[in-house]
Amino acid sequence: MNKFGRFQHLVGLCAAALTVSLATAAPQAGSAKVKAFLGSATFGGQPASIGAVGGAGTVVTTGAASDITLDLGINGPIAKVLENSSVSIDDLTFDTAGAEPVISTKLAVKSGKIEANVRKTSSQSSYIVKTPTSTASIRGTTFTIYDNGTVLVWDGCVDVTYRDPQSGREVKYNVCKGQMFDSIKLAVVEIPAGTPGPTVPTGAAAASAQAPVGATIFVSPGAGPGVGQGSGSAQ
Repeated sequence: MNKFGRFQHLVGLCAAALTVSLATAAPQAGSAKVKAFLGSATFGGQPASIGAVGGAGTVVTTGAASDITLDLGINGPIAKVLENSSVSIDDLTFDTAGAEPVISTKLAVKSGKIEANVRKTSSQSSYIVKTPTSTASIRGTTFTIYDNGTVLVWDGCVDVTYRDPQSGREVKYNVCKGQMFDSIKLAVVEIPAGTPGPTVPTGAAAASAQAPVGATIFVSPGAGPGVGQGSGSAQ
């Protein structure tokens, strides 16, 4: 093989190696699995069922006196959609090719409220919860977020960007353990005494949370017209 031929061969090998590298480094799709639910709830447009799995595009709804607990795996671990709520999962991806996993989680609270426990992640990772008026950036936190933009922080800190619905002006707030962003007062204040705390597992309990054992049911993303009746929990 002449020098030109060897050069072409080397270029071809490098291109192939780069292609494999890029393919390996591509983010993978995460998943949300129904760990438990109470009362009337839908997951991806279907009545909630233990072990049902969905990804980006899945809409979760709950009725009165109802809730649904989701195991987000590496993207969580745990999120709980509380009563009379509608929450969409807009992004669930992760990339473990580098020295530290890069994780991207985006949830949108259309109505109602959500609480979650989020493990600490790398600086390149993001966990975002949006409401009609606010965006909360979360890393290593236990929180409750309402559709009106109010954010309660039970552990860690959350960066909240509030957007005024009239002027469109954005203001940023840093909210830490024991504090809340009050979307009515537009201020960071102490969480009032007697306010019920989160019911999601926290600390060691969250770290040891296991996915439900048994059959896994895959559902199509989307919002359905009805609300399923029933209750259940992971074994």
